[in-house]
Amino acid sequence: MTDYPYPADEFDEAPAGGQSAGIHRAPRSRWSRIWPFLAVLLIFAALAAGLYVWFTSHSPSKPTQPSVTTTAAQDPTPTETTPTETGPEETTPEETTPEESDEPTTDDATDDTTDDADETDEPATQEPDRSVTVRVLNATRIQGLAAGAVNDVKALGYTDVSGDNYRGNPVSSSQVWYKSPEHAAAAREIAEKLGISAVSEVSSLVGPVSVILSSDFAS
Repeated sequence: MTDYPYPADEFDEAPAGGQSAGIHRAPRSRWSRIWPFLAVLLIFAALAAGLYVWFTSHSPSKPTQPSVTTTAAQDPTPTETTPTETGPEETTPEETTPEESDEPTTDDATDDTTDDADETDEPATQEPDRSVTVRVLNATRIQGLAAGAVNDVKALGYTDVSGDNYRGNPVSSSQVWYKSPEHAAAAREIAEKLGISAVSEVSSLVGPVSVILSSDFAS
């Protein structure tokens, strides 16, 4: 100890019993021993949270499919439908017996009076309008039945004549229908040309005059 530059003190002397002596430290508290571990755990938790946020923000997100509302497609072009013919309601006409007049008839009436009465009671013959539209409808399965009737109607002078298939209520015999009284003369002329006896006024008819050909026309 000759080279030690400082004066000797109580710590330089060996204690009794030959044991080494040193500075005694105060005992450490439990918190001072635990907090370093807690600090490390908090640091790791913060790092893990930061990495999770970073990965989720930079990972490509799956595109969201837009909701599709399915609506029924509408055809802007209206479907062309062929109107169906509706015939007259079948009614059985009641037979009426003319009432007998109580007034006696005079045989001595003058010829002039008779002639005037005939001219008054007899309606004037209506001329058929051959410019009306005439539809000839085939109500049978016979091909070309309407085409022959169309030619017969055109031979009368009617220009607007067409043929088609009948799509209305079933008919038992051939008929000629007209829409209003002004078409009656044309309907009767056509019916006489085609040999059809049934002529009826049908207010719900599509066109002015319609000819319905049944199986009796083919025979």
